[in-house]
Amino acid sequence: MTAAQGHHRDDIEVRLAEPSEFPEVADLLVRAYTSSFHNTDQYIERLRGIASWVPDYQIWVAAERGKILGAVLTPSPGFVAEPDVGEDGQTQPAHPDELEFHMIGADPAARGRGIAALLVAKTIQVARERGISRIGIHSGPQMTGAHAMYRRLGFVRRPERETLVVDGGQRLLVFTYDIPDSDRPPLESDGPSPALAVNEAPSHDNAIHQDQGEIR
Repeated sequence: MTAAQGHHRDDIEVRLAEPSEFPEVADLLVRAYTSSFHNTDQYIERLRGIASWVPDYQIWVAAERGKILGAVLTPSPGFVAEPDVGEDGQTQPAHPDELEFHMIGADPAARGRGIAALLVAKTIQVARERGISRIGIHSGPQMTGAHAMYRRLGFVRRPERETLVVDGGQRLLVFTYDIPDSDRPPLESDGPSPALAVNEAPSHDNAIHQDQGEIR
């Protein structure tokens, strides 16, 4: 499967979560973000409060025969997030030409199945449909597995934008991906994605995470 192509497989589909599924998604993200790395109680509460991101954000899930294996959040159409403000008071400007996704994560039990790559592909599709040519994510410095996957999928680290400090002094890393033109071959992802868990930047006083069982 490619990074910029396909958000459906015969066995797994990526779709919008039903409101009744929000608690299940929250539990999955908590498992994803606590299975390999330590996270603060404050951050875990943010994950549990995923329902509060709606309607400003859409919650997409990767599901197999009704079982949710992973999730990711994208801004709802027309929503413009406020600039992020770190613990040090520094403001990180918004990038209207870029779609930032959040809380990407996969169930630890589903690691190695390429769930994160499917969720990234869905994010790319959402951006393309809105005429946006770049996607981006903030990631905690300890999420090295996620960083390796981002690079494999063609993301580029943007150290000049790494000014956001959260969760007791964590300076978040920034990765972006320029979406290929539809008439150019998409980037290959090199097989199943590794298990990962990732911290994202807070938005509206919330934070997002990606799964070390996939992306963040």
